[in-house]
Amino acid sequence: MDERLPDPQPQDKGDELLEAARRRGRGLLDRQKSAAGEELHSVADVMREAARKFEEREEGGLAGYAAQAADALDGLSTKLRERNLDELLKDAEGALRAKPALGLAAALGVGFCVGRFLRAAAPRFAQKGGAGPAAREGAIRETDLMTTDVAPEAGMDPGGNPKPDLGSPH
Repeated sequence: MDERLPDPQPQDKGDELLEAARRRGRGLLDRQKSAAGEELHSVADVMREAARKFEEREEGGLAGYAAQAADALDGLSTKLRERNLDELLKDAEGALRAKPALGLAAALGVGFCVGRFLRAAAPRFAQKGGAGPAAREGAIRETDLMTTDVAPEAGMDPGGNPKPDLGSPH
């Protein structure tokens, strides 16, 4: 009998593609990590400048808080720039295991911020035609809010405003 073993090449090709995708993804994450570190450093510089201005105005309490925030952001920036992804993930996992409530609070905070961002972006998205025509048909328009079903005879003008009372003839 001529039993043939399955060709190992498709599996090897798949493994190669998967590994290439991993390398590419890791490279992208490393670049984003570096960019985030630089941005945090910039924010820390802005916070330090704010602290200096608070000190000039003799608002020492606010200056202290701003300086502490700047130091914390700079520390985080340094960690992001100097550590690799595996170390950062290990640190985050350890912090979440030590203080799970902190992780929950962070998740809630991120969710709140994302929700606010989406709500703030929604009007601009709709104005630029971001939603398709089918989605816009069901949307409430500002002009829809200004009209009412109340007939003008009931003391309202077509715009929904009360008609002036001109007195009734006797």
